[in-house]
Amino acid sequence: TGEPLFLYFRSDTCGWCMKFEEESFTNESIVGTLRENFTIASIDVYKQRNITRFYGVRGTPHEIFLYPNGTEIKRLPGYVDNQTFLNTINEIALLTRGLKNET
Repeated sequence: TGEPLFLYFRSDTCGWCMKFEEESFTNESIVGTLRENFTIASIDVYKQRNITRFYGVRGTPHEIFLYPNGTEIKRLPGYVDNQTFLNTINEIALLTRGLKNET
């Protein structure tokens, strides 16, 4: 697809991951924006070590946004609050939507 990719790096033992998931992945605005604008992948840092190493992720939670061609747009290492996360995904959605319209 022509959508940007949202990579979410997490682990089952990460308390901040659980807090982020409970807050952000239950927020209708966030979930709607993610579903409408991104291809989403959740990466378990202990079970998927190769991809974790490839992206240089050393802690969780860690969010990486990529263009469809794999070029990195932005990283959010560590816990971020709902408003910061929503602002970020809205900015990236607008940026990449603009690029799609140019082609």
